This record gives sequence, C-alpha cells and structure tokens, in this order.
Amino acid sequence: MDHTYHPSLQLLEPVAQDTLSNSHSTRFQPLLHRLLTSFCEEQVIPAMTVEDVRRVVYLSRFHDIGKQSLPRSILQKSGKLMLEERRILQQHPALGVRLLRSIPALRQYPYYDVLCDICLHHHERWDGGGYPDGLTGRHITPYVHVVALADAYDALRTARPYKPPLSHSEAVSMLCGGACGAFSPEMITCLQALPEGFFAAYYGEARKVG
Repeated sequence: MDHTYHPSLQLLEPVAQDTLSNSHSTRFQPLLHRLLTSFCEEQVIPAMTVEDVRRVVYLSRFHDIGKQSLPRSILQKSGKLMLEERRILQQHPALGVRLLRSIPALRQYPYYDVLCDICLHHHERWDGGGYPDGLTGRHITPYVHVVALADAYDALRTARPYKPPLSHSEAVSMLCGGACGAFSPEMITCLQALPEGFFAAYYGEARKVG
C-alpha cells in the first residue's frame, strides 16, 4: 500500500499549489526528480529507491506552504526587499512547519518528519549561512539539500516581479559562485558536469510565473 498520500495533505493541496505556482515554474518538481536520480547515480547523496525519490518530489510541493501567511506586498514586490521585509520573508519555513504541526491528524502520517524537514530546512546552506537553523554540511538531510538546489536553480531560471529569467549558464555560474549561498561541493561539481541538455527539456524557454 502506498502511504505517501494522506487526507490532510490532500486538503492542503490548494494552498500548496498556490504557493508553488507563485514561487516556481511548473518545471521545479520534474527538475528535482532528475537531480535526485542523477545525484544518487553519481553517489553524491546516499542511495534512494524509486519510491523514495517519488515521495520526496511529491512532498516538495509543500515546501513553501508557509508563504501563504506572508503579505502579498512582500511576495509580489517588484523592487529589492528592505531588511525588515527580508526578515519577514525568511519566516516562511517556520510558518510552514507551524501550519503542518497545527493539524493533529497529520502527525500520524508515516512521512511527517520528512515533510517537516523539507519545509523547515530548504533554505539551509552548506556553510551555515542559511536559515532558519543555520545548519551546516552533513547536518542538512541530503535530499533536502537537493530540494534547496533545485529551488535555487528554478528561482534563477524563472522570471519574478523583481528580475528577468536567467539563462542556464548564468544560473549555474551564480550557484557555483555562491551567489545563492553555499551548496555541497560534491553537488556543485556534479551540477557543473551535467550537460545543458539535461535541463533543456524543462527550461528551453524561461517563462514568467507569479
């Protein structure tokens, strides 16, 4: 029996879809699936079964659910965020987990810890420069770190109110140069080695969302 799905998650689907569509292109989850599979094959992260990968990809759709509690004026701002606005934005992982923890029935979900880990830690960075907990290196769950990388890549390739979409080479250059925070050196090396055609199926043409 497949225990990935849960009635409480199905109730949260509309909220998840809203936050996902306003944060990412439709390519985010397919890209995450490819990266998880590739990184497992290259032994950059511990081995995952096909079912494990599928589950993480499904649960990743809830990673930004905390943004539903944030002001639209911040989420859709066309200019650079002020320091206080950035501080508010950085509350969304904790707000998301607070929402998940407020649903008693969801605590019986077999993958509740996986869900909360993805939601809370998808902005952590290898050097401890992320948020909200400042986790470093191996303290970040490997598949959550891949969610973070896919999250950052898709954000760069997707047009936002405050920026145009970047090309593949521009996005990779920024990720490798630390412009989006530090990622695992092994993951960055593997990312650089992936041919542009790996991404072309999803990002042949960047689209504006949100």
